[in-house]
Amino acid sequence: MSVNKSPDNSFTDPWSYYVENDTENLTVHPYFKAVQARFWTFEHYINWLCNNVELPIWSTSVSQFYESLSTINKIKNAPLCVRAYVKSVLETMNEEENKHIMEDLEDTYLAILKEKQDKDLSKNLLHAQTNKKAYANSTVDNSKSQTKKKKFFREPKKRRTDNSDDEEAMEGSVLFDESNEDTLIDSIDESGLREEAVLPISETNPDTSKQEFLQSISEKFNKYQEKIPKTRRIITLGYWGIFDLTQQSLYGCTNFSQNEINKIAQDFANHVHWSPQPTPDYLQQYFDSCDPTKLKDNAMVEKIHTNIQFILYNMSKKGAKTEEEHKFITIYPLFNAFMDPSLIKDTWGETQTLCSKDMRNENANPFVKARMGRKVDMKGTLTRTSNKFEALYGEVANGLSSLGISLASQKKKYLDKVKLAVLMRDSLNSILKKWKYLNDEQRKKIIVYGWTLAENCHLPSNKDECALFEGAFCLLKELGRKLTDTEKLIQELHIANTRGKCRQITTKNSPTLNLNRTPN
Repeated sequence: MSVNKSPDNSFTDPWSYYVENDTENLTVHPYFKAVQARFWTFEHYINWLCNNVELPIWSTSVSQFYESLSTINKIKNAPLCVRAYVKSVLETMNEEENKHIMEDLEDTYLAILKEKQDKDLSKNLLHAQTNKKAYANSTVDNSKSQTKKKKFFREPKKRRTDNSDDEEAMEGSVLFDESNEDTLIDSIDESGLREEAVLPISETNPDTSKQEFLQSISEKFNKYQEKIPKTRRIITLGYWGIFDLTQQSLYGCTNFSQNEINKIAQDFANHVHWSPQPTPDYLQQYFDSCDPTKLKDNAMVEKIHTNIQFILYNMSKKGAKTEEEHKFITIYPLFNAFMDPSLIKDTWGETQTLCSKDMRNENANPFVKARMGRKVDMKGTLTRTSNKFEALYGEVANGLSSLGISLASQKKKYLDKVKLAVLMRDSLNSILKKWKYLNDEQRKKIIVYGWTLAENCHLPSNKDECALFEGAFCLLKELGRKLTDTEKLIQELHIANTRGKCRQITTKNSPTLNLNRTPN
């Protein structure tokens, strides 16, 4: 076997290597004869199979990939860097951290195989890791059929029943992506969602002797995770390792009694200690009158008044508001009015989250263009932390009707909640994985195991209800106080990690984290 002797870049770029088409008597799959070495990954291989050949059974596909790599690794005149890369792929395929990826790929592969067998469809394929342009450029054969745009996302079937364990029902919804949002929403059974429970009031003298209770809850939670049907797991917070203390997704869950859930929620409340402070007297006077001229000169009041007038002016206009309008004429001005700009940098619009970007590209081929992170409507970055920790994510579920009523369905609100919870989990995981010189007690200071509704507020739609803005003020000020606490804790742990490393106080170790498949 030899490298293609074409005069382009075969010798100058070893990653352009591929197995010659006329090679005989070698057990090398056609994939390695059509695709350059720079793109050789198991995900890309599976995607190529779905696009180009009659699909064999899953075990055959896996064994052919292994056998081909083993053969290529023995080719003496193959570039050394390619052989080293092939060897590393072989060694890491069975690692524990790759098992979830393999399982998800297998689920998708089997679903596509079944549909092809039933209907002989050759389109609507799932793009696992690489983008369209990278795939087209990787193919050696430049025929028109190879360079046509491929449709990598399958058109998913609608979910049949809430209790069904039919894998086909969710085969197209394995990704947390905007293109699959409608399918995910359809898969949610609104009648199975409880009304959101609010965070209980924190106790003044909490009971600290709960170690055995929390240990038993942890064991029950692991069993609960295993019982989540495949058709519902991606839209269930428990699958992602998060206890849904709003109880919305716990409908029909028999693993926990209501008394146990109440105890967990109370313990969570004692740790979070959400306790909004009373409005200052001078602002009480403002909210009563909405007239800053009656108050003494105060830059804060002037800033608040300007943003409130902006909201009231736009809300008084007739007609419905789109999601983007709703975001920038109500939510953004509130943050601008009440949040401390020196504490967080709030970014608005379709902005990508760095934690999901890191997760998506963690095990990606270095020669393939990096993927974008998942996008949110807003994020808040703690500017005074050295790692610029993303501590706040927000989603605007939908627009407003002409009466100022939210147009968002219960399903859409729930799906947004799941996405935000998983993103926050990944944001915490991203920094915990980098801090390898902390002990578990230190890590527990920042680990969040639950998700709950702390508080809500209503906004006025006309100038006569200006006093309602006081609710938003108290909520956002308490949020600012919690972000300040988070900032101090992040700084403290970052320093502790540095000291643990430089002073050899703590040996290098990795935290045990819930790393279920991240939302691609």
